[in-house]
Amino acid sequence: MKRYTTEWTEKAIDTYDDIIAYPYQVWGFNVAQKLIDQIDHIIDLTEQNPTMHPAVPDFPQIRKAYISANVSLYFRIKADSIELLYFWNNRRNPADNPFG
Repeated sequence: MKRYTTEWTEKAIDTYDDIIAYPYQVWGFNVAQKLIDQIDHIIDLTEQNPTMHPAVPDFPQIRKAYISANVSLYFRIKADSIELLYFWNNRRNPADNPFG
């Protein structure tokens, strides 16, 4: 089975930092580390099989991976890599999400 590499966009890095900062500030290191581990696990699974995640209805080239009830990851499949676009806090207003 083909394994993809991961490319991080600047937006993905920025939103990752934001997603991790909140639980760290509110609940501390252990909770933030648990979220980091969940993200790493989903990225690892996605590198193995990116099509396991559904395409976004209005943007079929973009896929959405659920990290937890509160966090999603949007990415694009390229020839040999997955391009992480951004992390989304699912508690935010859906109207602010460019991919719905």
